[in-house]
Amino acid sequence: MADIQRGRLLDAMAEVMAEEGYIATTVHMVLKRAGISRRTFYELFKDKEDCFLQTYQEAADHVIELVKQSCAEGGTPEERIENGLRAMLHFARREPATARVCIVEVMGAGQRARDRRSETMERLTGLVCEVLELRYAADEAQLRARVIVGAVHEMVYDALSRNRTRGLSRVAEEVVESYLAPGGTHSDAAAEAVHGR
Repeated sequence: MADIQRGRLLDAMAEVMAEEGYIATTVHMVLKRAGISRRTFYELFKDKEDCFLQTYQEAADHVIELVKQSCAEGGTPEERIENGLRAMLHFARREPATARVCIVEVMGAGQRARDRRSETMERLTGLVCEVLELRYAADEAQLRARVIVGAVHEMVYDALSRNRTRGLSRVAEEVVESYLAPGGTHSDAAAEAVHGR
């Protein structure tokens, strides 16, 4: 029962926060959306921040696992990276409220939340880097991974901020073409940066 109630509260937190933003969201709003008592809330969470952090962490862990599984599928390194990015983008389109919490609202939810975000970005970068090391030297793979994860994050942030997620479907392909394909828009620039040319 506690797991079910916790799940309902996490879902409610994501939904309300996507609509109202972190600052305006109150525990009362979350309780009303979830249909759960205040007493139960405080048996499960210390406060609003704790509920938010757990909402964020569950979603982040889920996305990391999706990307990890997709990057492990066969194909060239570029195809595997594209598969991983597609998995992340499909999640954002399928679960826009949760994605908004993880990418947009997390920035205004305090230092602990921003630290969690930084950890998630590092984990994503590590997954991408691991695949890119099949193609590039370690330092170049690391740089390209950071650039790719940062570029996708910015595109998704912009789409979610504007409530325009339909355009996300081509982001994975565009990023791979720009940053990994020979002669891509940013491919040569990334190589020059790492080699100091």
